[in-house]
Amino acid sequence: MQQGRYAAYEDTLISGNYHHGLLTILIPFGIFGLLGFFWFAGAGWWVLYQNYRRGAPHLHMINAFLLSYYTARLLFYSTFYGQFDIEFVVFTSCVALSLAINHNRTEAVQPARVS
Repeated sequence: MQQGRYAAYEDTLISGNYHHGLLTILIPFGIFGLLGFFWFAGAGWWVLYQNYRRGAPHLHMINAFLLSYYTARLLFYSTFYGQFDIEFVVFTSCVALSLAINHNRTEAVQPARVS
C-alpha cells in the first residue's frame, strides 16, 4: 500500500473486516447468510434463556452469566463492532457450555421428594 500498488480500501476487502458485525456476514454470505445468523442468534438466546429459567438451582448464577454475556456480546456485535470469524466462536461457545453444564435439558427441575 505504501508503494502505491493498491488503494487503502482494498485491504479491507481482502481481510473482510468491515467494522460492523452484520456487514461481515452480509457481504460475504448474502441475505441468506444473514437470515441464518439471525436464526442461530435467536435459537441460541432461547436455549440460554430456558436454561436460566428452568435449570438446576445450583447452576443459576452460571446460567445468568452466560445469558447476560451472550446478550451483551450480541448487542455489541450487531450495533457497534464485530468480526464474524471471532464473534461466532464466542456465540457458539456460550450455547455449547450452557448445554453441556445443564445436560441439554430445559424441562423444569422437580424438587426431590422425601419419602
